[in-house]
Amino acid sequence: MELDTITDEHFRAGMQLIASTVTVITATCDGERSGMTATAVTSLSADPASMLICVNRSNRTHKFIMETRKFAVNLLTEDQQQIANNFAGQKSLDEKFLSEGDWKITESGLSVLNDGLAVFVCDVDQWMDTKTHTVFSGQIVACKLATNQSPLIYGKQAYLKAGPLENVA
Repeated sequence: MELDTITDEHFRAGMQLIASTVTVITATCDGERSGMTATAVTSLSADPASMLICVNRSNRTHKFIMETRKFAVNLLTEDQQQIANNFAGQKSLDEKFLSEGDWKITESGLSVLNDGLAVFVCDVDQWMDTKTHTVFSGQIVACKLATNQSPLIYGKQAYLKAGPLENVA
């Protein structure tokens, strides 16, 4: 197998092959809320329960996370494509939070998707700036799971339905 030199085109095409669960990351600062669609989310540790998110430093949500050291990760169900689109687009914050989904406010002031697949509320314990993004490590302080639904997946520039999750072996 002969390997090609990496180009922007190769990078984008290759990254599109990594299918990921679609999330909305939310943060709140001084009573204002912010949110963004993201697939750069992963588990980090079970002890203590922690996860990583990657956020572009030019995004408003990044500023809120840096100021408050808190964020929520809302995993979307396969029926919540419009929520993903709303938070990925240029809609106003009111349109994002009011047009789709059952959004609730936690005791810490974070907006969480009550009808999502899962919600993880995190306190930032570490972060690292790299390239255009910041990688945040968040210790999970609260969660809510809905195990009776399937996740919304994104890959190859399209939303994909996983169907019921079942073991293949």
